[in-house]
Amino acid sequence: MKKLSISILAIILAFNVSILFTSCENSEKDADEAAAEMTEEANEATEESAAEETVTADYSAGEAIYKSKCMACHQENGEGLDPSFPALKGKTVNLDMVVNGKEGTAMAAFKNQLSDQEIVDVVNYVDHAWGNNADDITLEDVAAVKK
Repeated sequence: MKKLSISILAIILAFNVSILFTSCENSEKDADEAAAEMTEEANEATEESAAEETVTADYSAGEAIYKSKCMACHQENGEGLDPSFPALKGKTVNLDMVVNGKEGTAMAAFKNQLSDQEIVDVVNYVDHAWGNNADDITLEDVAAVKK
């Protein structure tokens, strides 16, 4: 009887161990599937929030150009010195004037002093400094106004 009890206990133990390993194996598969699903959902949420998130541009290159080329006339605060040097604060930059200058005024043409990228940078900086909020310009915009 003792041998039978030990045999039955061994069978029960073996059965429980096999169930345990099977459930652990299934749990690992379920956990891997759940982790993959959670990762996919997180990626989708990130993509959605990135699409909704407002991107803040870095206008530091344009600011440096402004300080070296424009600030003496238009002032650090963009308020200018009327009538010779008009304010830029509260206005959208006239790209044609920056590129080609304005005859009869102190406004020089910058098409030969700055690269197209530098013109884009400084105009976008001014168009977003001091509370200004204009659309960014592109290299194509600069090329279109060059005479």
